[in-house]
Amino acid sequence: MSQEEQSYPLTKPFWDGAHAGSLMIPQCQACHKWQWPVKYRCTRCGGVLRWTAATGRGTLLSWSEVLRAPRPELKALLPYVVVFVALEEGVRIMARLAQQEHLNLAMGQPVRCSFQTMQAEFGSIELPVFSIVEG
Repeated sequence: MSQEEQSYPLTKPFWDGAHAGSLMIPQCQACHKWQWPVKYRCTRCGGVLRWTAATGRGTLLSWSEVLRAPRPELKALLPYVVVFVALEEGVRIMARLAQQEHLNLAMGQPVRCSFQTMQAEFGSIELPVFSIVEG
């Protein structure tokens, strides 16, 4: 991701939240529907969206092991797991699994979002990662 992509006005609140350790997701001010991926207006009622802190809690829907890095910065992490998560807020999001070791993953496992700093071509960036919540 380039610095230009990170500072794109539509997603800037997401990256600002990540920098502060908060998972920010747009929510409609009129009907309160959470929106992901990011949109300019609510897909349900056309209302104005406001970036709101999500709980970061969800359940594991699916996952895939990545064996070939799509970007040079990710090579050191290989192999890693990408997870698809249903957040409590009702949206689905994809991110990397925080643990490097392979766990006994199962659909429906509870997960929680945190952020890890990664070095990129322009400096560092905070990326969301999910961890399996034990017990």
